[in-house]
Parts: sequence; structure tokens; C-alpha cells
Amino acid sequence: MKRIEINNIPIAICLFVCSLFSAIADETSELETHKKALIEEKITPTEAGIIKHLEEISPTEEFMDNIDALIKQLGESFRKRKVAQKKLVALGSLVEAKVREGSTSDDPEIKFRCKQILESISSNDFDHTLYTCLEFLKRVKAKHAVSAILKVAPLYASTYLKLAADTTLIALVQESDLKTLEKALKHKELSIRSLAVNAYGKCLGAKNSKKLYPYLKAKKPEMRLAASKALANLGDRKALAAFIELMGDKNLDIRSSSARFLRQFTNQYFNYSAYENKINRDVALRLWQTWQNEKSATAKLHFPLKGFSGNYLNGNTLIAMNAVIELDRNKKELFRYQLLNCWTAEKLSNGNYLIGSHNTKKLIEITPKKKIVWEYSILAMSASHLPNGNILVATHTSNSVVEIRKKDKKIIWKYETKGNSYQAYRLANGNTVISGQKYIQIGTPK
Repeated sequence: MKRIEINNIPIAICLFVCSLFSAIADETSELETHKKALIEEKITPTEAGIIKHLEEISPTEEFMDNIDALIKQLGESFRKRKVAQKKLVALGSLVEAKVREGSTSDDPEIKFRCKQILESISSNDFDHTLYTCLEFLKRVKAKHAVSAILKVAPLYASTYLKLAADTTLIALVQESDLKTLEKALKHKELSIRSLAVNAYGKCLGAKNSKKLYPYLKAKKPEMRLAASKALANLGDRKALAAFIELMGDKNLDIRSSSARFLRQFTNQYFNYSAYENKINRDVALRLWQTWQNEKSATAKLHFPLKGFSGNYLNGNTLIAMNAVIELDRNKKELFRYQLLNCWTAEKLSNGNYLIGSHNTKKLIEITPKKKIVWEYSILAMSASHLPNGNILVATHTSNSVVEIRKKDKKIIWKYETKGNSYQAYRLANGNTVISGQKYIQIGTPK
């Protein structure tokens, strides 16, 4: 065998190989974490084992029909309302997605009762297990999981779960899945239909994007939003008008998702906020409509869309002050973790929480079951999870901001600051905005 001297290999190739091995190591580490989590839930950590689990928990059409009937019963006589409400609460996370739909009903009684039921349902653990299943399937590049992922769609209640299901489908879908997707698009269950659209668009490709146009006229805004997103991912300008129209929808989640996707697609803003009152929203919408009429035909578009922009709280609030507390929109406590002097907390894409306490020199990642899965000793005033998997930390008394590689806990970037640093934010161009006592700095990668 011929020996290859390292000094004869171009530096660029060496760097590429090192980078490749590093990425593989990261992927292996994440996969092992998911395996352990699945074993704890008594789920076999293989493609076949997860598909079996998903098929076992996927609700039948009869089950979903019964849930629809119970939700409808919430608007009937007092006795029937009480019976239906009790049954729905007992079913817990299995019906959360359906009940969440009911909470936007035009019937005021159904809307009120569904909101009451949501206050009694806690699905953190259930959601986390589903997320782990989806991430595992994506990482092992499962070849036969598309059907099982679609069947479980009625159980994806939270925003981050819906996102995880969508990104997993996009990663796994093949031309051979086209018939499965076409069948799903005809399913009576809205959640299954809407989940199938984006993956269907990927199978079709840009040349056949016109096949998505009929879904822009669907009765349900969820279908119109899914079709708009699929078209945007293909660079089709038909998505522009659809997003702008959906930003006027009465459903907050539809409005906010439409605005998020449209901003990514166009890199335009116009001061629109889905949470504003209708008068202010309409002012911003008119600016969007003017832009659409005058500039959309030639505007530069940015696609495919990024997986997510924002956080994974699904409209909830996360508080960090001697304890980390997650509250829903009704101020119901969903999660609490006691930690002295914790001033920074972030909910991650996998449902875990990144928490830092500067006085106790603790930076930890914990699961919804409060199990520590990663920890590092540092005076963290703020900490955020970066898209590359690393963690950016502003240290309070060390006069620096550091980037920590998660897999081996190595500091791969450090920036000396003018004083105590309070907050650090990584920009899209690679620079870092840093704030501290009486100063703001911009740190460059070098």
C-alpha cells in the first residue's frame, strides 16, 4: 500500500476531511442521544421499531370521528357538554390537536369549552417522544416511514411537532411515495391532508408546481397555507398573493405563519405583526398589497424556506428567574425547573430546555422530564443554541463571549469584551452583537 504524506495533500482537502469527520461525529452523538430516549420509552430504536410505534398510536378514522362528535357535543345541552368535556379531558394529549382546532370555532360555547379542556391537558412528555421518533427517522434516512408519519398527523398538536413532521417528510420523501401522498391529500382528516402538501410539492418539482394551484382555493386556510409554503419552496410567485391574503385570516397561527414565510420568501417586512389589532394589521397589509402590485413580479425571491424562524414555545411564555417556568396563553403552568440565579432559558427544537445560572456556574440542557442530558460549568448570563448545534454564551464576569462546541465541550470561538457581557446574538452574516454595561459591540468571526 502506498503511503500518502499529509504535506502532499492540499490544505483545503485536509480541512474538508476534518470538517466531514466532525459532522459525522456530531450526527452519531445526536443519534445516540435519541436512541437512549427511545429505549427509556420502551420503543425499539430502529426504523422498523419506530414505524411500529407510530402505527400503534395513530388514531383510526372511527376514533377521530368520535372526537369530532364529542367536540360538536360541547355546543349542545348542558348535560351533554359536561359529559363530552369529561371524556375529552380524560383522553388528554391524544385529542389535543383536535381540541386546539375547536378552540377557534365560530360557536362561542365550543370555543370556550375547548379552551377550558386545553388548560387541563399537558402533552410535554408525549410531544417530546414523538419529536424524538421523527428526528431518529430523519437521521437514519428511513426509506419506508412516510405513511406512518402521515397517519400520526392528528396527534401533532404543537408548532414544533408540526414543523418536525414536515421537515422529516421533506428529508425522506421519494418519487416512490407519490401515490401515498396523493392518497393522503384526499383523506377526510385535515391534519393529514395539510401535512402531505409540502412533501407532495417536493415530489412534483418546480416544473409541475401548477398541480398545487387548486389547493390555494381550498376552503380550509390550513390547506391554503400548506400549498403556499410548498409553492414558495419551489420558487413559484403564486405563493406571494396567497401568503398576503392569509395574513388577514382570523386565526392567529395562520396569520403568524404566513407572515413568517412571506418575510423569508421576499426579505421584506412592512411592520406587520400577527398579534396586533385588526386596524394596525390592515395598515401593514395595504403596504404588502402595494408591494405585490408594483414589485412582486420582478422581486428577488429566497427559497427554499428555512425550517423555522423564531422559537419553539408555540405561543407560550418562558420565564427565567430563580426558576424556569413555561406558561401557556391562559397563564397555566406547563413546566417548572428550580435553579438558583438562573437568568437565561431557551426552549430548543427537540422540546428540551437550555438553562444557565451564572452564580452557580451551571449551563444545562434538560428534557421535559427534567433529566440533565448536557452540562457545562460557566458563568452564563445568556445562552443560545446556534443553528450549527453549538452554544453561544455571554459570560457575566469573565469579560467575554464564547461559542462552545456541544459534542466535546470545547470553546471554538472567544471574543474579549469591554466589560461584563449580558447578551450575545449571532447574526446571519456570522458576526455577533454583544451588549453589556454601557456598551454594545459587534464581534466578527475572526
